[in-house]
Amino acid sequence: MQTNRPKLSMPATRSAAEPIVEREVDLDVVDALVPCRSFAITYKIAEVGKFSLTSEFLLRLIRIVEGIQETEAAEYFGFSASELAYVVNDMETHGYVERRQGGVWLTEAGRGLFLANSDVPELYQVEQRTDRRGFDLISLAPAESLGLSSFDAALPELKVPGERVTSASKAVSTAFNKHFDRLVRRATDTPLKQSLYSVDTVTPRNRFPMPVPISVRARSSMAGAPEPNLSESWTGYDLDDRSEIVEAAATFLKSVRVSDKFATDEAFRRLAEIAPEALGEFTRNGVVRREAFFKEALRRAGELRADRATVPVIGTLFTGGNLDRLRRALGYAGQKKLRLPQLLFWHAPALPYWGATRRLPALLEGIPQLMSASSEARMRTVCIHMERPPRHIQRAFDAVVESRAVVLGLQSVEVLLVPGNVAAVIVHTATSSPSSYPVPMGILSFDAKVVARTTELVRDLLPTHAESQTGWNPDDLGAQIDGALAPHIELGPADSVETGS
Repeated sequence: MQTNRPKLSMPATRSAAEPIVEREVDLDVVDALVPCRSFAITYKIAEVGKFSLTSEFLLRLIRIVEGIQETEAAEYFGFSASELAYVVNDMETHGYVERRQGGVWLTEAGRGLFLANSDVPELYQVEQRTDRRGFDLISLAPAESLGLSSFDAALPELKVPGERVTSASKAVSTAFNKHFDRLVRRATDTPLKQSLYSVDTVTPRNRFPMPVPISVRARSSMAGAPEPNLSESWTGYDLDDRSEIVEAAATFLKSVRVSDKFATDEAFRRLAEIAPEALGEFTRNGVVRREAFFKEALRRAGELRADRATVPVIGTLFTGGNLDRLRRALGYAGQKKLRLPQLLFWHAPALPYWGATRRLPALLEGIPQLMSASSEARMRTVCIHMERPPRHIQRAFDAVVESRAVVLGLQSVEVLLVPGNVAAVIVHTATSSPSSYPVPMGILSFDAKVVARTTELVRDLLPTHAESQTGWNPDDLGAQIDGALAPHIELGPADSVETGS
């Protein structure tokens, strides 16, 4: 006799006041541009050699007793006149000493052989070079100019300290000296016995931006106060050299704040209506108890399975964990071999830097392939946005249409809809204070009923007559939207939503 496999469900609700085990939470990924500049640097490298003992001690003697007579120097060393003349001639040929007024004197080059606080002359073989090197203008660490897409060029930019703008050329001399081993020695196989002798001129050249992924992470007890993590680009000493960039990224995150009124009860009510099976335990009088849902979502693994089609998510869909969940949901949807929809819809919350990550265009391009065996599968993408969209949104999507979210009180809501296949509904909300960094929390599902309810939400968010701000002809767009949102499942009376009390 075959036994039924137990059905997985949300565990019993814990008290919202119950503490949770402290952990790190991924909230988002933002790619920001670090302003950089290339500089033409003229410098000298020198190879340290050794004088013969006779030459070294002659130079040391002349330094102490300048103008010493050659006969006196010969007597001091116990040399004959011809032997000493040979040594003096050699030093004179190299320009380290000169004969005048019957004595031997150090030249300027000869004095330069003695470093500060040293009585021993150092022999250098100097070579002059000119290179072009890039440095970021925030930490003055090495930077490379890479080709950027039009989307990359539209990403937000980190602020440069005011003094860096006016004094970068002077500071680059010190920075070049600090990073000489990495920039020159390792890149050109310069021998270890050669070292930087001097930096002569620094000439600023062209500016360029360098995109840097910032992982937005927070402790679970302070989710609204995240810190930037730049370990995707640098670790160890390389990251230590760029502490100023980390500080600039932290300042950038602090500028992104929403009030506790940003996410309305209506936003959470619509979320509860779409996924009552997942959120019923956290709903009271039609309102989701946000803190309880946040804590429980953190406790659960949240992994999609064939018998678990809807999971709670914390963070945007661009975080590593949620990207994996979305790929899994798309894979399950693809197994159903449903018709690949013509359009994909993504409703953006009213946040200035939402979607400012290179993962957005990569995801939009990859979704059709995750659902189809064909590598050429394609669907057009529509962003539903509340106001004039930022440049990175315009360049990521095929079309942008105006949203009705403000009228509906849903400006905090993010919706991803692959019609008939996959849906995600996420509310961005302040936590534990009157204002904080917006913490995303919601659901991801490939359940047919959840997808159908999300389709109705997208219908509500779209304008009555879709007018394309970017992309293709509004008439064609409107017809395609109507076709894409055609019902894939009929919701009967038994599927009507009831919220708990």
